[in-house]
Amino acid sequence: MAADGQLTGEIAESWDTSDGRTWLLRIREGVTFHSGKVLDVGDVIASLDYHRRTPGAVAGPLLSDVTDMRADGPWLVIDLARPNADFPLLLSDVHLPILPAHYGAIDPLSSDGCGAYVAQAYTP
Repeated sequence: MAADGQLTGEIAESWDTSDGRTWLLRIREGVTFHSGKVLDVGDVIASLDYHRRTPGAVAGPLLSDVTDMRADGPWLVIDLARPNADFPLLLSDVHLPILPAHYGAIDPLSSDGCGAYVAQAYTP
């Protein structure tokens, strides 16, 4: 969020909807994961799909109205079952990390994120 309370995007540079059901998110060019891999729309789709379809995923309920996701160039198109004006805000939840897609899936234990912080160590 910006100081004025407006939602800002780190991965999505803009978003729009005409009806609250179909959301168009323009994925920012030049975003990289900590490994140096360039983030693309496929990574976002795979990550959201993982959270949406994995039983017990903490953020899964935030995506319960998602009926379809697809890439259209640099745009991510997300269809919802019903209108939701707050959908972009839901996507900013800390429990929805975007991780690199590998062969159409993501590794939920990957530390190769794209946020401001990098894990230096992990002790189970």
